Parts: sequence; C-alpha cells; structure tokens
Amino acid sequence: MNHVVVRTHGGLGNQVFQLLYARLHARRYGAILFETHDLRYPHAFGRSAEIASAPAPSAFERALSVLRLPKLATRMCIHCDAITVFGTTYLDGYFQRVADYAVFDDEMLRRELIRLRDELKISNAPVHARGMHLRLGDFFKSDAAVTAHLNERLANLGHDTGIVTNEEARLNTPLAAAAIAASGARIVATGDMTPEQVLRTLASFRHIDGNDSTLLFWASVLSGMTCEYRNPELRALRERFLHVLKG
Repeated sequence: MNHVVVRTHGGLGNQVFQLLYARLHARRYGAILFETHDLRYPHAFGRSAEIASAPAPSAFERALSVLRLPKLATRMCIHCDAITVFGTTYLDGYFQRVADYAVFDDEMLRRELIRLRDELKISNAPVHARGMHLRLGDFFKSDAAVTAHLNERLANLGHDTGIVTNEEARLNTPLAAAAIAASGARIVATGDMTPEQVLRTLASFRHIDGNDSTLLFWASVLSGMTCEYRNPELRALRERFLHVLKG
C-alpha cells in the first residue's frame, strides 16, 4: 500500500488544515498516513497533543520530507503541495484554498471535520453571545499599525463583548480602558491558555468580531458560530465546510 507523509508546521490553526488535508488525501487514495513535525520556525510551535497523530515515517522518508520538495517546486512557479517519489506522496503546504478540497466528496469531508471537532472537544452549541478576537503581534509590521488597528477595533465594541486576546497589556491604556468600560465589555485573557483552550474559548461565542486568524476560522467552522471573515479564499472555504457539516 502507498504511503503519504505530511509535514506539519506552524500554530494550531495551520496544523488543523494540514492534518485535515492529509487525512482526506490518504483516505481517498487508500494510502497509509505518516507524519513529521517541523519546529524550524521562529515561534517553534509544537505539534498539537489533542489531535490524534499518525506514525512517524521511515528514516528514508523523513530525509526526503526534510528536502521539502513541494516547496521547492512552488518556488519554481509550479504550485504543488504534493509530490510522489518511489510510491510515497509528500505533503507540504498550508492547504487553505478552496481548490485544495475540490477532489474530496462532502461525506468524506464531513466525517473528517466531525472527527477533528471531537478530538479538539469543540461544542457546536456556543453559550456566550458576542466576542472579539484581538490577535495583534504577528499580523502587523509596526507598533504604530498595531495601535491604529486596536483603536479601530475597540471603537466598534458591542455591548457586553468578551475580548479574547493574549495582548491584554495593550488594553491598559486610558483610551482602551475607556472604550471597554463604556461598552461593558470584559477581557478574556489567554496568555496562560494552550492553543486548544484558546480555540475552545473562541468557539464558546455565538458571534465573533475577528481579523482573519486561522484559529478563528476553525472555531467558527467546528462550532457553527458566525463571524466576519474578510479573506475571500478562507471565507469561501469556511462556507463550504459549514455547508458540509450542516448537510
């Protein structure tokens, strides 16, 4: 039987995309799934311990995976997240495009999405009304841009909003404190949470005002909550996943 080796990397949101795609690919082609995790990134995010893992590949397959052949092909202007060598398919990408999932039927996709929801312990019955996800640091090129974005977001606070953030120190300014007090909002600090706990916290709201993080993407898909998603590709993919789960 053929093998599929997926290289996971990045934070939890990215890993969920990679593992979902790898599971779907292996199931569709009747292959055995193996995985390896890459820590060679600035944040060195670890592999999620809550999502069931596949076995490690052989030493030879691991060595080929380290070469990152799909990434090399993409840099040569050939978009390719999967390359097959000696009967083993190597997956290395973000898998965040609608086109990535076009070959998978709805029932297969639904089964794997529900499996992820169960593994991550996400409820599809959110209990809180309104939240705001403030992810700031790595989305912006300068501190001034962060401040401007923060002020714009806080100006749109709804009544009794739960502000989910790991940047609570930035909310200690007089301007931020005044906006929070005027709206009756509350801060849900996430600095001591695991990424999985942050995901479940986001998923506990029926509506989230966010800024296109992949973690919010998965919280909204797996819980069924509503949110504004501005990235057109991810918005379309989110709509497909939600349609599949509702079907």
